[in-house]
Amino acid sequence: MHDDLESVSERWREHVLEPRCAGRLDDGDAVRATAENAACGDVLVVHGAWRDERLTLRFEARGCWAVAACASASCERLDGSDREAVAAFDADALVAELGGLPRARRHAARMFARAFDEVRARLG
Repeated sequence: MHDDLESVSERWREHVLEPRCAGRLDDGDAVRATAENAACGDVLVVHGAWRDERLTLRFEARGCWAVAACASASCERLDGSDREAVAAFDADALVAELGGLPRARRHAARMFARAFDEVRARLG
């Protein structure tokens, strides 16, 4: 197990061990956006589509556990949401709700926010 993973909440560890919403959306209505952290090599791709006025979200992550866990928790919260909930989403608030992240892993929430903001803008 990862050295600093022991210092986070059980809810974070659950998202590391059993990520939710992992995968791709390959249909014609889906859009995707990529966020990278050049300092450590993390890469996050967020896929999104509106289906019957509800958001469908998936992600692909490569890098530290926090990137995958942030994407998993965020996608789980947002998947199936209406436009109002999508517009109101705050990745930092979700991180705080789940007990915060170690200083060295806080970039993960910013990566998700960047990719998700681009997906949200493209979907309209």
